[in-house]
Amino acid sequence: MTYENWSIVFDELVKETEEGAFEYIEGDCPLQETKEHITNETRFAIIQNFRCECGNRIEWGVCIRGTPILRIHKR
Repeated sequence: MTYENWSIVFDELVKETEEGAFEYIEGDCPLQETKEHITNETRFAIIQNFRCECGNRIEWGVCIRGTPILRIHKR
């Protein structure tokens, strides 16, 4: 994941959550507010956590001054 495609990756995670393939576990703000906080720079960083049907945890995060993260934590 790069700074250029963080938004696309986030949209896909949210879509998969809405379709039931992922479960939203927790994050630094509600999913609906994530892009607004990053775009308006009202939060320095946001990390969101999802769980895949297979049990793996997906950690997604964006920092307004750093490199985005996308990590898979195997169960």
